[in-house]
Amino acid sequence: MLLSISVVGITLCGADVGGFFGNPDSELLTRWYQAAAYQPFFRAHAHIDSKRREPWLVASEYIDPIRKAIQARYQLLPYWYTLFARSEANGQPVMAPMWFHFPKDVNTYGLDDQYMIGEAVLVSPVTDQGAGYVQLYFPKGTWYHYPSLEVNDHLYGVLNSFASQLMCNMKIRVNPT
Repeated sequence: MLLSISVVGITLCGADVGGFFGNPDSELLTRWYQAAAYQPFFRAHAHIDSKRREPWLVASEYIDPIRKAIQARYQLLPYWYTLFARSEANGQPVMAPMWFHFPKDVNTYGLDDQYMIGEAVLVSPVTDQGAGYVQLYFPKGTWYHYPSLEVNDHLYGVLNSFASQLMCNMKIRVNPT
């Protein structure tokens, strides 16, 4: 849904971390924090009858992964602000489906579980509880792993990536235009 509303011009979109209703366990809440950190609108919010969503209220082993996701968001704030300004000026979505930036790559047409932030950041959030791996599709190009900045200039196609709760799947593309 977020990709759809972003493409039609609702730039500041995001989902409530942990969902508005229900009581996700610490692992799932951590995954949702990691996913939401890479959405334009980021907030932990829930119905008054739901369990509180503050990151310091989860089991202790999940606090650091949530902290890292939030820190990564803060590190990207200049990029986010640039994208918001550009979107306001020309209507280009901040968060977009893969096909938006790779229209000639037919492999991107059906992807709805990974997306681009601007034209340089690929995000593949892990949102399934207990997931052991996630599949990512890489269009041709040079990609850097974040935060290690390890160069992956030969990535192309589908890659199975370990879906540890301790990592966010984010890649940065070089020379996107």
